[in-house]
Amino acid sequence: MGSQTDGIPPTFAKKPSIRQEDEGRRLLFECRILADPKPTVYWYHDNDPVKESSRCKMKCPSQLLTGKPEAWQETLRVEILPIF
Repeated sequence: MGSQTDGIPPTFAKKPSIRQEDEGRRLLFECRILADPKPTVYWYHDNDPVKESSRCKMKCPSQLLTGKPEAWQETLRVEILPIF
């Protein structure tokens, strides 16, 4: 007899979305995932991982939302710096 695994498989409560702020200088990528345990989220653009660079500053906090099942919100903030 197999053992039962506790937890909730990851599913999107809010599909990934993108919006611009500050006249296009800031991009906000956001998704909401229901999962237990906390999922690891990777962000890609054209099949390449999104990475910080000299022109691109990133913040990517995860936040546990209230309620059951466990709901994690992953938000990636990307600030595009001007070229001088």
